[in-house]
Amino acid sequence: MYPRPPMARKGGSFDSPGVWFRPMLSLLTSLAIAADPPTIAVVGVHQGGRDLNAEIAAENAIVARIDATNLYDGLGHIELASRIAGRESIIVEEAVFGPGRRLLDDGRSMWSQAQPDQAVPVLDDAIAALRAAMAEGVPSRDLWDAYMVKGMAERDLGHEDATTAAWEAAVAVAPTRNPDPATYPPDVVAIYDRLRSDLLSEPCVVEVDASVAGARVLLDGDPRGKAPITLSDVAPGTHTVVAIADDGSRGSATFEVDAGAPLTVRVPLGPPTLGEASTSSIGRARQVGALYRAFGSRADVDFVLIVGVVDEELRLQLYSVKANAFSQPTLLPYQGDASDEAAVVVPRVLEVLEDGVLPVDKTVANAIPIDIAANDLLARLLLAPATLPGRADEPVRSRPKWLIPVVAGVGVLVVGGAVAGAVAGGGDHGTITVTIP
Repeated sequence: MYPRPPMARKGGSFDSPGVWFRPMLSLLTSLAIAADPPTIAVVGVHQGGRDLNAEIAAENAIVARIDATNLYDGLGHIELASRIAGRESIIVEEAVFGPGRRLLDDGRSMWSQAQPDQAVPVLDDAIAALRAAMAEGVPSRDLWDAYMVKGMAERDLGHEDATTAAWEAAVAVAPTRNPDPATYPPDVVAIYDRLRSDLLSEPCVVEVDASVAGARVLLDGDPRGKAPITLSDVAPGTHTVVAIADDGSRGSATFEVDAGAPLTVRVPLGPPTLGEASTSSIGRARQVGALYRAFGSRADVDFVLIVGVVDEELRLQLYSVKANAFSQPTLLPYQGDASDEAAVVVPRVLEVLEDGVLPVDKTVANAIPIDIAANDLLARLLLAPATLPGRADEPVRSRPKWLIPVVAGVGVLVVGGAVAGAVAGGGDHGTITVTIP
């Protein structure tokens, strides 16, 4: 039997095997992280009014801060582009339709449980979200499903006009799709077929033009040709047309056309965006959550760093792909370009991780409610990757040295010699607030 070290003699404080095991496990974990550090994806900052070069410079600065910890491997858009190549459309489809699909599932569940009065408003929200998602030009069956289920709920409530309106809207968005007899009773199938026959008996002629000649035109997600183009078989009702040019610029328009009435739709094109931000805070949080869940799951990374501005306040948050969870957000004020403050505070954000893992007690239910449309770099990465340049030619500006010790639950951020208090531990809303003078 080997002799015990002097401090580990029987009866001493190191007598328990656990005393030796825990430090050894921690050491081995640290060595493993150093050999194969967790990866953190970084794609720009969600802040309006920034150009692509500013987004790339911000990304480079943040990635450099992550790499400087020697604990994590920051990945910018060049590395990420190779990881998601060929899966961009899948990410967009999952991201933009995700919030609407969850609402559709909730509404369908309420209807199937004989709660049509509760289902209708939820289905209305689902239709609004799914209709907005159609602006990305991604084909989807979900909007048709939402209109059909809403029609069933309105029918159960005895609302004949609302039932007809919902099913006519379903015909407009997908005129060739048939109700499944295994899901819908024979009388519903018969009513739907009659409504469709009546609507399609007076097709509409729609002229579609775009600000860029030759742009590809999609109607309700289906490719129809190049602008300018005449569509002579459009069903009466509400539609979304999308135009996409070869240079990545795109635009969309939602319009309503009456039976037999001609219409001209002009679509202005601009830089690609990932949809339109919801008008509500919870709606934005759902959009951001769906976007980064889809991105993280397809990019083969451990974490995604989300950075954006909300009400004149910079917010940063980690999404853990493995845990499918969001970290407590870090909040701080900023002036002008938010990327400066974002890069400086990155080490503070990473402190929520323990041995490369996001602990359950450091998570929150929702993503930060930032504007999904205010990130040109991420939009181009997903919608027009061929238009992205490489890393910025200029070297990243030198930043002040940083140090963030934590004592007794309070963080202290040191920036260029100035000290600022930082409230740690989450507070009432599970957030970390940092102040930089």
